[in-house]
Order: sequence, then C-alpha cells, then structure tokens
Amino acid sequence: MLALLINVGGATLAFATQILVARLTDAATYGLYVYTLSWVAIVGLVAVMGLDSLTIRVVGESDDRQSIKPYLHWAGWRLVLQIVCASVVALLVLQFGWVAEPMAGVLQAGVLLLAGTSALVVAQAAVQGHNVAHARWPNQLLRPIILAAIVVGLVVLKPQWITARGLVVASSVSVVIALLVVLVWLRRLVGADRPVASGGAHNQRKQQWSKSLWAMTFVASTSLLLSQTDIVLLGLFRSQDEVGVYGAAARIANLAGFGLVAVNLIVMPLLAQFYAQEDRSGIQSTLHASARLAVGFVLVIGSLLAWQAPWVLGLFGSEFVTGVDMLRILLVGQVVNAFAASSGSLMVMTGHERQAANILAAVVVLNAIVSLVLIPLYGGVGAAAATAFSIALWSVLGLVFVYRRLRYRASIL
Repeated sequence: MLALLINVGGATLAFATQILVARLTDAATYGLYVYTLSWVAIVGLVAVMGLDSLTIRVVGESDDRQSIKPYLHWAGWRLVLQIVCASVVALLVLQFGWVAEPMAGVLQAGVLLLAGTSALVVAQAAVQGHNVAHARWPNQLLRPIILAAIVVGLVVLKPQWITARGLVVASSVSVVIALLVVLVWLRRLVGADRPVASGGAHNQRKQQWSKSLWAMTFVASTSLLLSQTDIVLLGLFRSQDEVGVYGAAARIANLAGFGLVAVNLIVMPLLAQFYAQEDRSGIQSTLHASARLAVGFVLVIGSLLAWQAPWVLGLFGSEFVTGVDMLRILLVGQVVNAFAASSGSLMVMTGHERQAANILAAVVVLNAIVSLVLIPLYGGVGAAAATAFSIALWSVLGLVFVYRRLRYRASIL
C-alpha cells in the first residue's frame, strides 16, 4: 500500500511540475522540451538495454542479498559501458550537424539527462526487488520536487534561463540527485563488500543473463518505441506548438494509466518470486488483484479527465485547450490497456520475454504505418488515434497469449 501511495503521489507531483513548466513557457518551448525528453528516452534504450527488467527478475528470484552481488557487479559494469557508448553516439550525431539549431543545443544538454536517467532506472530496479517503496520514492517524489524548486529558483533569479535547454539541464540535476539517493539505499541493502563469485557456474550464469538480456532489450525497445513514436513523428510533420499541445494531452492521459503502471511495479517482483517457487495460485491471485486495482483506477480517473478535459488542459495554458480531442482519444487507449492488467509483466517475469518481444514488434510496425498515414492528415488527433489503437492491440494480444500458452487469466473479464 505504501508503494502504491508513493506512485500515486509521484504522478501527482510530476503532473503539477509539468503544469508549472508549461505555464512558465510557451507552447513551442514546452514542445521542444517534451520532444527532447522523447529522444532521450529512445536513445536511452541503448544505455539500459533491458537491464532494468532483468534486474527486477534476478533480484526477485534470489533467496538472499549476498547471492545477487555477482549479478549487480556484472550489471553495473555493463551499464557503464552502455551509457558511454550511447552518449558518444549521441554527441557524434550532434557534432556533425545532423540536427539543426536550436534543437541541437537542447539535445546536447540532454546527454547528461540520458546518462543519469539510464543509471537511475537500473539502480531503482535493483532496490525494487527488495523494497518497492524504497526504490520508488526518490524518483517519484524527490525528483519532481527538486525539479520544481530549480524551475522556481530560475524564475526568481535567472528568468532568462527558462528555455528548453535550461529545463533539460534542470531535469538532469534532479535526476542525478535522485540517483545518488537510490545508490545509498542499494548500498545499505547489499553491503559494500565486493562479490566473490567465480568459476564455471558463475560464467554459466553470466551467459544466461546475457541471453535473457537481449530479449528483454528488444521488449524494452519496442515498448518504448510504441510510447514515443507519436511525439517523434508528430515533430517531423507538424510544428513544435502542436507537439507541445499533444505532449500535454499525453501526459494527462498517462495519469489515467498510472494506476496500471504503479500496480505492475509492485507485482513484478512478486510474479518472479511466485514463478521461481512454482506457485501458480499465487500468480493467479496476484493477476486478479492487479487487474481489479488497475481497471478501477483507470475507469474513475479516465472518466473524470475526459469529462473535464478542457479545464485540465487549460491548466497548462489557454493554447493547450485545443488538445481536447487528442486527450479523449488517448484515454480510450488507456482504458482498454487496463483490462490487460499485468499480462506483459507476467510474460517478462516468467521467461517469455521473446514472445512478448515478437508481439510488441508487430504492434510497433503497425503503429508506425498507421501513424505515418494519420499524422500528416490529422496531426495530433491522428497521432492519438494511432497510439490508442496500438496500445489496445498490444493489450488484446498479450491477454490471448497469457491465456492460451500460460493458462492464466490476466484480466477481470
């Protein structure tokens, strides 16, 4: 319950912070900021490469803290290498002038955000396997508070720094502080002494980790592409003002879907633990409980947001009210997604990440095709329709796989 409250509180704080940022800027500046965050998330795939999901599963399956030290040591060095590679590639692309100003300058500031966010995601996953509440509060509560404090401080002391680049730098600082707090918690949980695993058994485990990691990387990549394709393609065909309006609508819609996200963050370690113990009844009861919570939350919050869509969008500024249709379409996708509950998490936590990756890949390709058809014609409304359709399709296909192959009912239906 504490973890759920932290996640809900974090969503509220993050939403309030986004309103603050939007109110202090115009739609174009906010659009460039949102667009940069989307690219940071996509490039971050190279840095994380599924390590977050693999870490949750390995830690959730472990019997004691000492047994996971060899894995954390292996994952830590791999993460450092991947962050360096992703950052170098991003800087080279910007250095050779393949991105025009002012976007290039904003994206350059996003490299630090890329590194900090990637490290935070994996460190948070390591703590989450032990204690979800300890893992979530630095990112969900502390980070948006710090970001809001920095933004308010800039308004008072250096208002000329309230630009898209300045907002990205402020976001980077808040992420780094949250990362340091998570690392302190992780050190307390597992201790500071070095792991002592070696030999053939350890090498075999590393091979297993690497094998699972590639599949989880593909799952994470396709999942993130599914969530970011709309903003990226909209930015290619339409103005930054429209991207800003759509970005606000998408963030509001995510409030409705946050119930499912929060539930999945809690149940993922449980599913991994029950699967390792071969406890089918524990898995099924967890799926039923998560489905009831997710659907109830999404239906209540989604209905309120759809009803008061003009007012909620108006919180970002009067120019954002044009996104009412975008918001309501996205909310439909969130409601359908909630009925699938934790089917995707179950697939990943039970070693069926390859099947999840195949389903997601097909949905991502179809989403790109539909987006390329609808966005040039209908702009943000087309992006919302393509996204809602794709999310609903992934949800239905996930439910079918879990029922037919794993013999579990992941929905309340």
